[in-house]
Amino acid sequence: MLSNNHFKQERIQDKLDAVDDEASKYKKLNVIQKTKPQHLTPAVTGLIPYGNIFQKRDGHMDGLQVELCHRGVPLADVEKMKITARKDKLKELERQRLMEEGVPLKDVQGLGNKHFKVLSGVKFNLMNP
Repeated sequence: MLSNNHFKQERIQDKLDAVDDEASKYKKLNVIQKTKPQHLTPAVTGLIPYGNIFQKRDGHMDGLQVELCHRGVPLADVEKMKITARKDKLKELERQRLMEEGVPLKDVQGLGNKHFKVLSGVKFNLMNP
């Protein structure tokens, strides 16, 4: 048996079996290998950034007017507002919408001040003219 290296083969096979048994649960994944939650951009979720709404772009003022009227602001009040006032009113209404949906208060401030969800169906052209 010694001449055939029988015992050496047994030891090697025992080591291979041990590695096969323990390999899947022994070493934990490192930071790079762990799965991370997917971050969805505003373009994917359908949100529009306030910073991309301008007075001189085609349809932006009219789109803001339709959106504010859809959210319950009287048309007479909207017509008196300039674009900054319209954006501020839309931010306030968007924060209210997020709170009604049950978003935590600390997240409402961050989300509501950056993007808004179009509820009226108006299309905002965000590409450069």
